[in-house]
Amino acid sequence: ENDVLIMTTRLFKDIPEISPGTLGVLQSQGFERATPVQDAVIPLFCGHKDVAVDACTGSGKTLAFVIPIVEKLRQLEEPLLKHQVGAIIVSPTRELARQIHSVAAPFLATLQNVTAQLLVGGTDAGEDTARVREQGAQVLVGTPGRILDVMGRAASALDARRLEVLVLDEADRLLDMGFRAQLDAIMARLPRQRRTGLFSATQTEAVQALARAGLRNPVRVNVAVTSSAAPGGKEGQKRKLGSKEGAAGAEGQAAGQDGQEAGTQKTPSSLRISYTLVETEGKLDQLVRFLQLHGTTCKVMVYGLTCACVDYYALALARLGPKLLPGVQVQALHGKMKQSVREAALAAFVALPAGVLLATDVA
Repeated sequence: ENDVLIMTTRLFKDIPEISPGTLGVLQSQGFERATPVQDAVIPLFCGHKDVAVDACTGSGKTLAFVIPIVEKLRQLEEPLLKHQVGAIIVSPTRELARQIHSVAAPFLATLQNVTAQLLVGGTDAGEDTARVREQGAQVLVGTPGRILDVMGRAASALDARRLEVLVLDEADRLLDMGFRAQLDAIMARLPRQRRTGLFSATQTEAVQALARAGLRNPVRVNVAVTSSAAPGGKEGQKRKLGSKEGAAGAEGQAAGQDGQEAGTQKTPSSLRISYTLVETEGKLDQLVRFLQLHGTTCKVMVYGLTCACVDYYALALARLGPKLLPGVQVQALHGKMKQSVREAALAAFVALPAGVLLATDVA
């Protein structure tokens, strides 16, 4: 094993794999330093390695695969033709796919004649297919079902023989949501001579099995945040990266005698987690009290287990709001809503200076 303890991160301009065109976009958006996951993954992924990356939400992993995709397409000796696909990014949810597509857009704009198509459910598959046929698609970003559907419908307009990169983002959620069959079907249509990146916040047996099936001798990159006592008794932050050839193992983590991880967490270092035990009949009252304290001063996300649960709390808060929650604006979002309603709810929440978003965890 080759473990590297990183206390500070590199400037993007000091990462040789990043071209001036990409660097210009980073600088225009105010990005100067790479996060640990970007620092570790970008050179590997640009350097013809498959990567299996364990990284928490908020670690900057989107740029860790967007930048290598852009650099690989930039370095092609022969530019991709209109219907030749160079990269596919698979995401578990529509909203995440849209976010990735938005992040990638300014970087892909530095390339000539490269079109990125967003393929997600909730829209007309026939319209997606027609758009792909008309505009072409060198990069596909989307959810597994819609990507597979359009690949079948527009087989003559999507030539994946020159595919350079496949990315499976949030692979643990992709599998939790039952997309293994679709992922296998997508990979079966792609050339084996490709680079594959698997990004996941957790390592389960299912994720490891997917890595064995879809990756070739991957480099494992584990980004863990450990807390250690610093001088003066304060907690210091350390980011530890471990990488090695092969899909087994979880490097960069300290293990206790009982085999459990010690001193590591899969959450952003700045995130504070607390909880309250509440009887079922007291949940609504407790939620109202919490929102009375925070609903008008910051943004609050409330997760429900089911779509029906989200609908219930949305209705309850709407009825209680005028009297108990004046000024608190509430939006609801779940997978059974029409796509236009989902987009409107998310856009409204993003635009609010403070407010509440009720959602299922897979919405």
